[in-house]
Amino acid sequence: PKIKGIALLLIVLYEPISVTFSGTIGQLIMGSKVVNAKQFKEEESEQSINFFKALLRFLSKIILGFITLLTIYSDFYSQAIHDKIAGTIVIKR
Repeated sequence: PKIKGIALLLIVLYEPISVTFSGTIGQLIMGSKVVNAKQFKEEESEQSINFFKALLRFLSKIILGFITLLTIYSDFYSQAIHDKIAGTIVIKR
């Protein structure tokens, strides 16, 4: 039971931890990275986001589901709702 709990926790935290450091496997393959939107818009900085911002982004994505993708094509920076909530943006490396 304890190992199952740890395994479940690692599975749930995979995306926030990965995004904090370099990106998920899919993001690395696609050549994308999640960065702080405010810094990127002001300085063209590609600094990774912190864990808490990554966790907020992940949780809002889970809670909103598919709905979060509705703003991508209508937004200048192609931000999904979960990116707007967390203050992040996805860029090409």
